[in-house]
Amino acid sequence: MGWVAVAAAFVAATFVAAGPAPANGCAADGRAAEALVAGLFDWIGAHTDYDTDAARANAPAIVLCVTGGTISYEGAPLLVEPGLRAMYSAIDHTVFLVAPWSAARHEDVSTLLHELVHGVQFRERAWPCPQAAEREAYALQAAWLAERGLPPALDPFTAYLLSRCPSDTRSPVLARHLPSC
Repeated sequence: MGWVAVAAAFVAATFVAAGPAPANGCAADGRAAEALVAGLFDWIGAHTDYDTDAARANAPAIVLCVTGGTISYEGAPLLVEPGLRAMYSAIDHTVFLVAPWSAARHEDVSTLLHELVHGVQFRERAWPCPQAAEREAYALQAAWLAERGLPPALDPFTAYLLSRCPSDTRSPVLARHLPSC
């Protein structure tokens, strides 16, 4: 099935299957998402050393949420605030996409790819902190977008900053120029 057909099927199923949003502001995605997710797992597998077969066999739930709704993220309630586009909860094994989201938009699909990368990352290896996985996820998202002639969702420096663990108090570059504490 071609990219456009998969995207169209996902868009149709998302909004037909989702119906009105439940009280928590999230709705299930529908079965058409399976083809899109399978294609994204194929891409992740082709561009990394991760075993995506295991991740594909136990793919995360994908829900569509609205700003102002509350989700269960890592076992605690989290308000879906403006500007939040997506999240992956390793505890709940769920990808939360925030509306408006469309499988017809490469930028939106790249957000889903980014969150699926996290699902594979946390399944395949240990990280010093959850944020450490961001740099690789943003790099893969940028590569996927570049294949489609689009700019990265985030610049590499910001991705680096977002990938620092709380114990990373200084940048190695800045540390050379700042006095020791």
